Amino acid sequence: MRGFFVFLHFGWRRSVMWFGCVGCAAATLLLYCGPLAVEDSFWVATACAMLWGFLLSGFTSLPALLLSMGRPEDRGSAFAAYSLCAGLAAFAGPALYVAAAFMTHFLKSPADPQYRDDSGPAEAVPGDQAIKAAAVS
Repeated sequence: MRGFFVFLHFGWRRSVMWFGCVGCAAATLLLYCGPLAVEDSFWVATACAMLWGFLLSGFTSLPALLLSMGRPEDRGSAFAAYSLCAGLAAFAGPALYVAAAFMTHFLKSPADPQYRDDSGPAEAVPGDQAIKAAAVS
């Protein structure tokens, strides 16, 4: 639940770019190279995997961001592209995370707290409802 408020304060796009993309790129490299640097230590590998999992949570607002930017009839296509990219990121590793960080820089949504001028609540869009529902559960 606390992570939800970090996304609201920091902005969805920046959270995805820095925590998800850049953080996962660094953590994936650390997960590959960290245990080798300390003579194949299980505990170092476990700590690196925990860090990667923590930073992977930076992608939690991405489905809601995609839903708020697209048309209702394109939701299936948006989720298909999202799932494909998630699988490719696991396959390609850090290179794809860095490419995703570059592309995420251009995502903009009027519902993103980073782009609001007022301090009041944003307009109700499907993405906001999906994020609130995810935060409650």
